[in-house]
Amino acid sequence: MNFKKLKSIFCVIAAFFCLQTSFGLGLAWNDSIDVTNADPQMQVTGYRVYYGTSSHSYQIVLDAGSKTNIIISNSNFATNMTYYFAVTATNQFAESDFSAELAWTNSTSAPQTITFVGVKVDYGTNLTSINSTSVMVMSVTNHPDWFYNESLILTNNPITGGIAPVDGNRYLYFGTIMQYGSNLTSLTTNTFPLFTFTNPPPYFYRSSLVITNNPF
Repeated sequence: MNFKKLKSIFCVIAAFFCLQTSFGLGLAWNDSIDVTNADPQMQVTGYRVYYGTSSHSYQIVLDAGSKTNIIISNSNFATNMTYYFAVTATNQFAESDFSAELAWTNSTSAPQTITFVGVKVDYGTNLTSINSTSVMVMSVTNHPDWFYNESLILTNNPITGGIAPVDGNRYLYFGTIMQYGSNLTSLTTNTFPLFTFTNPPPYFYRSSLVITNNPF
């Protein structure tokens, strides 16, 4: 197969909740030979990306499918290390030679990690038919190794301020207490009001902690 040279390499940066976060390193290349070729042995059906820390000696291979681009997470790259990339074209019969090699040095700092912390709330009048709602209560940056603890709050008084019930109405305020930090003996504690019910029936409640690197 006659594989065309690797086209370009670039870093993809995107805004997530108004915070700059790095998705990874993007690689793109030209199509190989004409995929409409009548000879099935010459038709290109996919691509593979090879890379490593030594020139022409690749430790890692990734299947890009039929796409002519791929994004590799920055967590795969050490800071100030040079990496070497090459691409091959494939079909069910064979794999092409390597494309021209492309070198790239990861001179950026470690990628920013955004952790979204929330609770999943289950509630309803019957344990066999309850509603579930996920609520994001906070986000932290560059703290992937923190400890988190969450507890449920049910009260007939507001968690933070508010007006006392009138005319015999019953108000139920639902919230969560979040504890978090890098050390179990010195956790930060915050209280988050989540839901308010007016004249609620005798509900059943259950909550669980949700930690994710993506928003709900």
